[in-house]
Amino acid sequence: MADILIRRATLDDYDAINQLNIDALEYHKNIRPDAFLNEQITKYNIDDFKNEITDEDKCWFVATLDGKICGAMLVYITACQFPEQIYCYIDTIFVSNYARGMGVGKALITEAEKFAQSNQVDMIKLNVWEGNPAFDFYKKQGYVVERYVLKRELGKRK
Repeated sequence: MADILIRRATLDDYDAINQLNIDALEYHKNIRPDAFLNEQITKYNIDDFKNEITDEDKCWFVATLDGKICGAMLVYITACQFPEQIYCYIDTIFVSNYARGMGVGKALITEAEKFAQSNQVDMIKLNVWEGNPAFDFYKKQGYVVERYVLKRELGKRK
């Protein structure tokens, strides 16, 4: 099996990351069509990407297999007031369909842990949609449910 290499993303990686984003949104749309509408399947904003790759507290990482980008992750350091804590947040993590089950997700999670530790942060959080098979993957990596977010649709306003 080829080695998985993880590195910080550069502006040159935008097209590959954008395609991973579109693929992930399509994947999520199949799991949760109520939450992911067709009009939400859009390109990742390049200006946001440029800001994120230069922000000291944020970092895009890419995973490569045989020189081809097969995964990406955006992490950043953030805080909440209740309970008061600073933590690393995995905002986005994508793994190509062909690379799933090959250790790419685990390599990206390990890199997030290194990023957190290098920023003197000892906690990582992330969100996962109900029905996403990645939930079991995260549990295997040692993540636990912290809380549930519930919703009730009340209908559209006129």
